[in-house]
Amino acid sequence: MRARSEFKAGLRYDKDLITNILKESDMLEESVIYQDIYRKGERRGLEQGERKLAMHLLERKFGKLSQTLRGRIERLEVEQLEALCEALPDLQTKDDLTRWLKQYAPARRNGA
Repeated sequence: MRARSEFKAGLRYDKDLITNILKESDMLEESVIYQDIYRKGERRGLEQGERKLAMHLLERKFGKLSQTLRGRIERLEVEQLEALCEALPDLQTKDDLTRWLKQYAPARRNGA
């Protein structure tokens, strides 16, 4: 119940004021809402880092990729992105990359 009060206070009052009030305790960090938001942010950050690294490795190996290929790679689910990174040593050309994407990550239809 108390964590909910701190969360609501953060909606109305200045961030610095709330931070100063809660500085003496770990109440905020211990709240389930804070933990959920933190985990989501952490997961998104890791996914973004994985995408950036994969794109860097692909462009290092194949040179600049077309917007079409970049777009398809950007839309990969995390599991597909990991599979692509595992397949990278076996891909020799951009055509190999295109075939891999067609086989393991088909393009979405109807603009989805």
